[in-house]
Amino acid sequence: MKNLLIGMLLVVAGSAAFSQTDTTGTRRPANPDTSKDANADPPMPNTVVRRAVICSGVSNHEPIDSLTTVPHGVGKVFFVTEVAGLEGKTITHRWTKDGNKMADIRISIASNRYRCHSSRSVAGRSGNWTVQVLDDDGDVIAERRFTVGQSPVGKI
Repeated sequence: MKNLLIGMLLVVAGSAAFSQTDTTGTRRPANPDTSKDANADPPMPNTVVRRAVICSGVSNHEPIDSLTTVPHGVGKVFFVTEVAGLEGKTITHRWTKDGNKMADIRISIASNRYRCHSSRSVAGRSGNWTVQVLDDDGDVIAERRFTVGQSPVGKI
């Protein structure tokens, strides 16, 4: 019962509008040469952002889909990011609509491999959206674009 309650609390907390979550449980081992994981993802040379996905929801800390066009009527969009090698640093999810900044969401990276997400309400906000991942210096290290559907012509 206690585990069920904790699980329910984690689900509720994970669905907050602006959230960050470390779901990998990976910390740098004290001696990295003696604890190699045979099932670990292979290193991606010169890649800090391993994944960046626009989606309509997050389940078990993973995107449930991948979107480039968001249908009219969808209320919220999520941006799921997986980064590597940035433990102790901060990234920013910058949300823009039609070139205008809508939000900057700062996320502290707590482990060497880290998954996190942020979200924005897009209800009634048709247009061209961009979400960028910025590093500590403000440089863009990843970017995704999507379009929120237009209202049918002649209808409000």
